[in-house]
Amino acid sequence: MSSVTRKNLLLIVALLAVIRFVIVPIFEWQEEKIDDIDAKITRLDKAENVINRQAKLTTLLSDVQQSNEETEVLYHNFTSTNAMKLSLQQQVEKIFSQHSVKIKNFTWPNELPGNITELRAKVFFDGNTKDLAKLHLALSAQTKLFNIAEWTIHIRKMKEDSLGVASGSLVFSAYNLSSKKVAE
Repeated sequence: MSSVTRKNLLLIVALLAVIRFVIVPIFEWQEEKIDDIDAKITRLDKAENVINRQAKLTTLLSDVQQSNEETEVLYHNFTSTNAMKLSLQQQVEKIFSQHSVKIKNFTWPNELPGNITELRAKVFFDGNTKDLAKLHLALSAQTKLFNIAEWTIHIRKMKEDSLGVASGSLVFSAYNLSSKKVAE
């Protein structure tokens, strides 16, 4: 090989080395910067959208807060579960008594804790069938959230002139926001 060819080959190798170790890293660095700028532009667009929608979001937040305040009155606000159980049991017993339906047994089988505590009660009863219909309406008309989950009735002694007598059970749920407010 001649010295000119050798010099040309060395120049080509040097040029390839410069391309590989100088120019390629510069292009890679530029690509990283372009990707970084694109990501920042996307974040900026999202931030601008939130800023542009701030008035609408503020209105929506206000509506949700008002709705929450209106809904809160449907929940009980006892500081302790036992106080809530006692109060609810007294209320339910009073309603049953007003409608001449006898409670045979009253239990609290479930308590589901959380931000809103759910208490479940099971009531076993006896009474006239016509009184049970009125009782059901009275229980459904409660102002605080009171969900009848199960209502089982066994009717006996029904005749043409009488609806007979009934026995059965009722499972209901009541909800408490104990962490938010002071006891009733």
